[in-house]
Amino acid sequence: MAMTHNAKMNWLAALAAIPITFSIQMIDTPLKLFIVTLIFYICLDATLKQILVRTIILGATASVINFFWLIGSANNYTGKGYLLGIGFILVFTLFFCCYTAFIGLTYHYLMKWRHKTKWNWVYTSIMGGTFAVLLEYGMEHLGKGFAMCLHLNYIAATTNVFAIQPASVLGPTIITGVFAIFNYQIAYFLYYRQYKKLWIPFAICLLYMAWGMGLYYSFQHKTEIGKISAGKPFKVAILSENMLPDEVWDSRNGDFVARDMFELARIAAQGKANLAVWSESAIPWTFRSDDDFLHVLDSLTSPYGLTHLLGMNTEYRGRILYNSVYCIEPRLKVTGKYYKREALSLVEKPFMGVLLPFYTNNGFQVMEGTSDLPLNTPYGKAGMMLCNESVITRPAWSSVENGAQFLVAPGNDGWFANTYLAKQHFAYDRLRAVETRKDVVVDNNNGYCGMIKASGDIDFQENSDGPKVGFADVTPNSYRPMVLDASKYFVILCGITFVVMSVWNYAKK
Repeated sequence: MAMTHNAKMNWLAALAAIPITFSIQMIDTPLKLFIVTLIFYICLDATLKQILVRTIILGATASVINFFWLIGSANNYTGKGYLLGIGFILVFTLFFCCYTAFIGLTYHYLMKWRHKTKWNWVYTSIMGGTFAVLLEYGMEHLGKGFAMCLHLNYIAATTNVFAIQPASVLGPTIITGVFAIFNYQIAYFLYYRQYKKLWIPFAICLLYMAWGMGLYYSFQHKTEIGKISAGKPFKVAILSENMLPDEVWDSRNGDFVARDMFELARIAAQGKANLAVWSESAIPWTFRSDDDFLHVLDSLTSPYGLTHLLGMNTEYRGRILYNSVYCIEPRLKVTGKYYKREALSLVEKPFMGVLLPFYTNNGFQVMEGTSDLPLNTPYGKAGMMLCNESVITRPAWSSVENGAQFLVAPGNDGWFANTYLAKQHFAYDRLRAVETRKDVVVDNNNGYCGMIKASGDIDFQENSDGPKVGFADVTPNSYRPMVLDASKYFVILCGITFVVMSVWNYAKK
C-alpha cells in the first residue's frame, strides 16, 4: 500500500507542472491561483528521499514543457543547429530540478513544523510565505542576467489589475508571499481532510483582493482630484517595424527596409504625435551624426516638431557596443542617450567566459551603462527599460528615484515571438507601471506593443506581424510611490521572521 501511495504521489508531482505551466505561459485560468498547491501537498508527511524524488520529477516535467521553444529559437538565434537548443533545455532542466529540490530541502529541514499542535498550519504557512518572498527576491537579483528565462511566480497575477496593486506598496514579492500562504493552507487542509477550514485561505484571498481594489480606486481618486503631481499629457507614437531576427539591412533589401522605416515615421508625424518611440536597436548600426538615414528621417519629421527615442547602438571598442537609446529632437539635436544597464548573460555579455554569437551580428558584446538618470524629453523625463530590464525591478525603480515621470520599454522579442515569453514581457511592464505609478510605453519588435497607465489599466495592447504605428496619450507625473521605501523593509521583515521561526522550530522542545 505504501508503494502504491508513493507512486501516486510521484504522478501527482508530474501533474503539479500543469498549474505552473498555466502561470508561466500566461494562460488566463483560475487554476493559476493554485500554482504551488500540489507542490506543498506532495511534501506533506514525506521523507527526505521522497521529497527529493518528487521535486525533481516536478522540475524535469515543467522544464521540458516550458523550455521546448528553445530548440528552434537557439537555431535561429545562433545558426548553430538544433542540438544547441536541446543542450539549453538540458541545462535549464538541471537548473530547475536543483531549484525545486532546494525548495523541497528547505521545507524538510526548516519549514516542516517539528512539533504537532493544532496551529501547525499557521506557523508553517507563515514560514512558507516569508520563504517565498526571500526566494523570489533572491532569484530576481541573482538571476537578473538571465531575465528572459527567469520566471517569477508573481507574474501570474498580472492578468488581474486588482491583484497587482499591493505591489505599489510592498513590491511584487508581496504577491508571491500571499500566494504561498494561500496555496499551503489549501494543501494542508486537503491533505489532513480538514475541509471545514478551507474557508480560511479563501478569506485571506478575498481580503487581499479587497486591499488591491482599495489601492486601485484610491489612486484613481487621487489622480482625479489632482493629488498626483501630473504634467501636461502628450501624444506618443509607437513605431513597430516588426523585423524578423534573420532579416538584415544589406544591398538586397536595405532600400525596402528603409522605405518601411520612413513610412512609419511619416505616419507618426502626420498623426500629430509629440514623441516617437522606436524598438530596441531599431537601427542596426552604430550612431553617427552624419548618418544619411538620420538626416532623411529628420527631414521627414522635423517640420512636425516630432522628437524621437531611437534605438541605435553606440560604438565602445571594436565589437563591443553600448545598447543605446537616443533622444533626438528636431534638426537632429541629440539631447541625451541611454546605455542599457543590465545586459543579458550569454547573449550580450559573457557568462563564465562563454558568449553566444548573434546570427546576424557576428557576435557583438554589450558594455553595460552605469547611469540611472532618465532621458530629458520636451514632454517630461523618460525612464528607460531596455528589453529584459523591464523583467526586474531595479532599472524602473532607480529611474523613478532619479526623477523619471514616465517609463519607456523598447525591446526585441523576435527570438521568441511566437512563445509565451512575449506575453510575459508585456506582463512585467504592467507590473512596473503599478509599482512606480508611472505610465509605461511598450515597443517590442515582434512582440506586444502598447501603453499601460500608472493605475495598471492597459490603454492598448497589440501584437502585429507587419510594420505598424500605434498612438496613445501619456500623462507624466512626479509622484513618488511608497514601494521605493517600503519594499526593502518588507523583505527584511520577512527575512527576520523566517530566521526567528526556523530557530524556534528547532529549539522548541
